[in-house]
Amino acid sequence: MNTVVPKFTYRKKSLYKIARTFGDERINTGYDYTDTVMKKTLSPYIFRNATMTNFITYINDYIVNLINATKKFKVRRVYTVDKDYEYID
Repeated sequence: MNTVVPKFTYRKKSLYKIARTFGDERINTGYDYTDTVMKKTLSPYIFRNATMTNFITYINDYIVNLINATKKFKVRRVYTVDKDYEYID
């Protein structure tokens, strides 16, 4: 039984944001690092333990949120872009 699955409710995207960008074909959006930041920087030895793997997924989400916060700060400087624009590299 995996007890971690219900805890990831903070990852849900709003249906309004999904509907607003439905049908957009974006090219050159950059590398999608949301699942691989910690996997590429840590040793595979650490991922053997299930408890550490679950903890590292939370740390991975935290680091991704820090990177996305920096991107949002970049968007705040540009007045011609909507404040919720999330497709900036």
